Amino acid sequence: MKNLLKMTELHLIPKVIINDVIRSTIVERKTDEIYWRVLILDHFSSKIVSHCCGMHDITAEGVTLVEDLHKKREPLPFLEAIYILKPTDANSVDALLADLNSNPNIYKAFHVFFIELCPMSIIEKFADVLNISRVKTFKEINMSFIPYESHVFLLENRPRVTRLYYNSLEDLTEVTLNIDIMATQIATLCACLGENPSIRYRSAFIKNSDLARTIDQKLQEYKKLDPTMGAGTEKSRSQLLILDRGFDIVSTVLHELSFEAMIHDLLPLKNGAYQLKSSTGEVKNVFLDEDDESWKELKHLHIAEVSKKVSDDYQDFAKSKNIETPDGQQVGLRDLQMMVKKLPQYQKEMTMFATQISMASDCMKVYERIKNLLLLEQDLATGEDANGEPIKGIMNKMFPVLMEVDSESVTEYEKLRLIILYIISRNGVTEEILTKLFTHAMLNPAFREMIENLALLGPNVVVIGDSRKETHNVERKNRDEPGKCFYTTSRWTPVLKDLAEFVLEDRLDKKSFPYQFNRNADTGYKIPASTRYVQQWYPKSGQQTRSGPRLIIFVVGGISLSEIRSVYEINKSQSEWEVVIGSTEILTPSNFLKDLETLA
Repeated sequence: MKNLLKMTELHLIPKVIINDVIRSTIVERKTDEIYWRVLILDHFSSKIVSHCCGMHDITAEGVTLVEDLHKKREPLPFLEAIYILKPTDANSVDALLADLNSNPNIYKAFHVFFIELCPMSIIEKFADVLNISRVKTFKEINMSFIPYESHVFLLENRPRVTRLYYNSLEDLTEVTLNIDIMATQIATLCACLGENPSIRYRSAFIKNSDLARTIDQKLQEYKKLDPTMGAGTEKSRSQLLILDRGFDIVSTVLHELSFEAMIHDLLPLKNGAYQLKSSTGEVKNVFLDEDDESWKELKHLHIAEVSKKVSDDYQDFAKSKNIETPDGQQVGLRDLQMMVKKLPQYQKEMTMFATQISMASDCMKVYERIKNLLLLEQDLATGEDANGEPIKGIMNKMFPVLMEVDSESVTEYEKLRLIILYIISRNGVTEEILTKLFTHAMLNPAFREMIENLALLGPNVVVIGDSRKETHNVERKNRDEPGKCFYTTSRWTPVLKDLAEFVLEDRLDKKSFPYQFNRNADTGYKIPASTRYVQQWYPKSGQQTRSGPRLIIFVVGGISLSEIRSVYEINKSQSEWEVVIGSTEILTPSNFLKDLETLA
């Protein structure tokens, strides 16, 4: 079987679907005529493709129809079919085999692409299928992950993945299978990036070592197919850091005041869309588009900087188009709505500015409501007040917030988040104190189980007297810089940022974050080259793959938007390393709390 080992950049991976899958199915193009085909996807492949390209992109390449592998489909004997599926998904394999053994007229020809290495036991099932003569393509592509952003990837988020990893009472066989699935997907990412990294993991959580060892085994399989994977002085410095969610609870529940995080945490998005109301009351759904350069410039800015940035951008745009604007004034939403009527030729741009200003205005309204809560959260998270002094009498400051009866002033979830921050800051509380907090907060007793489930992630939650288990706190960096301006409601730095910078500085503690050994470089053992055919992939149009080291961070159980922001900040601050982060899901505080409900 042919294997496409793609050595590329994460932000270039979406082009693989077009260049190395769809276009590769046309053996010889004799004219400019479009060769129409049908694209058939299983559930996870559908998510991958939807993140990589839009319907207009694949239609331009001759795909006339996209169908669900698992649903009944009409025969199209005049079209060739392109299948992209997961070879370890038994339902997907069975559906493909059914097609290959069905009516000879179902499709003109078959092009099969597996998103990860296909086990030999699966390959053997295709030897005697009825339509074997019309299988023109049978390849593996290393793409069992979603390229979510230029420095962010996601694995398949199955509902039980977090519970299986953190609950010690789960069936061991299913836990092992779950770890194997994650390891396979992470290995495809490394192979796709041309990396064979040293693997490190947080030793405080036992399953991290199991995951690291399994990833190591998967990478050795890919190394057999391409002995040059990860070769080079700089590439040999690359590392993969495995973390469990218990390494930093604070960043999952703390209010983050960067623009994107506030929108997802505090605004009522509908199916991921922001609802923009026009002056006439008409509602328009606006999606936050990663291809929009202006959004990428705004998303990680502190909310205090966003409105001015949008206003300045609008002034620059207006000046370039000779549009008159009020001097020295920040543009408002009403101004832009009037401009849409006056200048319909710039409707797209005006709608973009209007959306950004409307979202910023909505975020600031929520900020004004919760600013006292934000200061409390920061005090609990950092252990210091805004003046850098150790916090005192924090519970007395919390009680007025917890006792607020108006849910529009402080919601139940906001009270719950504050209690979690208090518990973490105290390294656990007694049953009596937890009851006292819940009583003052007037919280639903059902939330108590959610709080207690935190213990499955590692921290002390409910303790007896002074008895506490060791929690292996991570070393923090001193970020006090004289004269540096900071926001009192944004003093917390995610632990992940410290860990990533420690790796880049070669200062990460080797006892708390040991290496996974039994690697080629460590043992001197040379894996024999495989006889399997390997096709190397190189970027098109003169694009170069990076030769410098990468740090790939994977967190089991979700990553927060503040952690993603931190990765972008690190990449922006230096050019030697590229830092990439991934997980099973993007966490908002409400998602994290809902995940806690399912842990036990």
